[in-house]
Amino acid sequence: MRKTIDKLLVVFVGFGLILAFISAIALVGGTAMKLFGFEYIAIKDIIIFFIVSTLISYPVSLLASALPKYLLHKENIQLKYAKGLYVFLDTFATAGGMFVTDNIMEGISASGLSVILISFIYICHIING
Repeated sequence: MRKTIDKLLVVFVGFGLILAFISAIALVGGTAMKLFGFEYIAIKDIIIFFIVSTLISYPVSLLASALPKYLLHKENIQLKYAKGLYVFLDTFATAGGMFVTDNIMEGISASGLSVILISFIYICHIING
């Protein structure tokens, strides 16, 4: 019984840490996007926007990362071109998820520039991090 409680506690703490991390990213991203026309009603809208857009864009982002790796493995392109292709594809995969989320949610209004910019900054952070 004690082991079960410990496992549940680890799961809840892990979920809480992931949610806190996503919330921090959402707040920073929402603040940066606000400079370029991003509008929202409440802070919870930003957090929900980023969580939903991440879930929507994740499958396409997997494909965006697989294609450059495959081409690099088959020696069809050089490493620098594979990285460039990955940045291009993943930026638009992330932006696509944000555009879909923007159309679904009522408390959010995101301009195209803000979505593309935050998608690009996000992918550049992933590559450098």
